[in-house]
Amino acid sequence: MEHGKCTHAVSTLSLSLLAYGNDRTFDAHYLRRMVISSSIGGFLPEKCIWQFAMAIVCAPRVLQSVLIYKYYQSRPMLQNSLFRVCNLLKFLLANAELFFLLLLSFVTSTENYPVHEVGFVGFIIFSVLHMTIQLVLQYPLARVNAKANSAFSFKLKLVCLVGHAASFAAAMYCFFRHNDYCEPYMYSQFAFFEYVTIVFNIISHASALLEIGDTFIVFGVLDSAKHL
Repeated sequence: MEHGKCTHAVSTLSLSLLAYGNDRTFDAHYLRRMVISSSIGGFLPEKCIWQFAMAIVCAPRVLQSVLIYKYYQSRPMLQNSLFRVCNLLKFLLANAELFFLLLLSFVTSTENYPVHEVGFVGFIIFSVLHMTIQLVLQYPLARVNAKANSAFSFKLKLVCLVGHAASFAAAMYCFFRHNDYCEPYMYSQFAFFEYVTIVFNIISHASALLEIGDTFIVFGVLDSAKHL
């Protein structure tokens, strides 16, 4: 489900290095092609790769949010009203994060910067909130199953949340330092931390396999007489 963002990240870096890696005129202009937020805006074929990846990952991400919602609904230790509200909130936050990710992907900064900016800010806010509410739901399961996947899943989600927030803060610091002072290598550091931010987000979503990895999706009508 997270192959879309991985595909774009690897493709953007590979295409940029192949095109300009041996070029003596490699400068900040070409470096921008290696930065995801810039390549979305107006560079081809990076822009098309990203939008195609987002299109194919959209439906699986929605399905994943439904399966995770049902998973937490079925846990005996999460049956009180507070956790049910948290579970519903997690479902809404996951899809809000996806919506803003699609918004910033398909409304580029060169086409409509204010809308793109709203999409970017919304994605960061809802991704952090979503990763936080995941920990709230996962914590009771981790306490009950300290040696099972639940404990490992909780620790992995915690690392992803801290890494996602910290790398994004570092990316913004480098971005503003670059704009204000145009210091050497500052934009390169921004590019690095931007990739790290996305990697932590991908790992966080992929950790859902620890909860629903053994889930089967059956299409069609089951014979209830044979499945009692």
